[in-house]
Amino acid sequence: MIAKDSQQPHKEVIIKPATLTDAARIAELGAHVFTITFGHSVEPHELNAFLEESYTEASIINDLNDANKDVIIATNSNDDFLGFAYLTRGSSEPCVENMEKTVELQRIYVHPDSHGAGVGKALEKAIESIAKEQGFKNLWLGVWEENPRAIRAYEKWGYKQVGDHDFTIGSIVQTDHIMVKNIPDTPTMYIRAAHAEADLRVLRRLIHENPLGMLTTGIKSQTHSFLQSSHIPFLLEVKDESSETELGRLRGHLARQNPQSKAMIEHCTSNPSLKSYLEDEVLVIFTKPAHHYVTPKFYTETKPANGKVVPTWNYAAAQVYGKARIYYENNEETSSFLGRAISDLTDHNERGAMGYTAESQWKVSDAPEKYVELLKRNIIGIEIEVTKLEGKFKMSQEMGHGDREGVIKGFEGLGTEVGDEVARVVKERGELKDQKK
Repeated sequence: MIAKDSQQPHKEVIIKPATLTDAARIAELGAHVFTITFGHSVEPHELNAFLEESYTEASIINDLNDANKDVIIATNSNDDFLGFAYLTRGSSEPCVENMEKTVELQRIYVHPDSHGAGVGKALEKAIESIAKEQGFKNLWLGVWEENPRAIRAYEKWGYKQVGDHDFTIGSIVQTDHIMVKNIPDTPTMYIRAAHAEADLRVLRRLIHENPLGMLTTGIKSQTHSFLQSSHIPFLLEVKDESSETELGRLRGHLARQNPQSKAMIEHCTSNPSLKSYLEDEVLVIFTKPAHHYVTPKFYTETKPANGKVVPTWNYAAAQVYGKARIYYENNEETSSFLGRAISDLTDHNERGAMGYTAESQWKVSDAPEKYVELLKRNIIGIEIEVTKLEGKFKMSQEMGHGDREGVIKGFEGLGTEVGDEVARVVKERGELKDQKK
């Protein structure tokens, strides 16, 4: 596995399995980084004792020979030692014991001179790939609560804090945050390589700009259909819009009289141990409004050359999978959730869909309070913790340059807003394809 080193563009970050010949370099870098991070917080003799136990060449050789550990290293084309990481099987913490198929990212150390060069991210991605190949679903780690740089990096990579534990160095007891990341499954959505959109920022923006999603559930019931779908406006909530890994959560609401709502309520009341969560994952599909039939007449290069063309449909969509919690009970928690969900969703669409300013938009508080409370009693809330986000822009990228130009001119020639928008996206996605060549 190779990744570009952003600080040294003429070099590359090379990720590979560690061998016994790497033990001395791992021990040296481990002791160096550990001392920089923790040396100021413990007595020198206690620090030295810990290093003698954990970061000698002999101890690293033991780790490399441990069947429950996978150790990888990062170097560059000059064989400079940039960092290392451990994947450890069999370890656990109480806060992750009930999660599905967990494995620990035990260590991830980067040389200080390589901070910001993509080394840590490359190591983490490689560890995630190994864990996925081995069938694990969740990757967890411990990070010192007073190491904000590392915490920010892990959050950016998609880790969330789920608990704490004590980390002892000699007589000093420190607190580590336990953070966990869901390992994405293999794609569920059919995505041809030419149409794939792997950038979560782009897919999140698609949802932000097109918040009307189709919620689909599969719930076993004696009184309701197993498969049910409803069109619902959602708000996608994320902590860091610049994150390349954060999936976020969706919040929305449905009419209480909706048969899908009734099926979800029945499921929750029949299974109190689920604590208002649906047992199986749900699916929400978001689609850009600009989509259109593509006539073979637009393929001005291939059609006259050999006639081997067929109609198709251009569109862009995102599929969201996640764990859903239902807010249906008559209590303060439900009322609070619905109040925030309605207000936030209204603000998002008044400004985004309508283009109003914060001063000129309509607000929920503009309506009589009693009227709003009455309406809240007739809806239920849904909150979906996103576990997988996939999407594609099927916009003629698979076609050659001449045919794409024909498609662009063809849609522009329709003289419609939808045609102009489809033409714009076909041009934009075609340029992205050409840039990657």
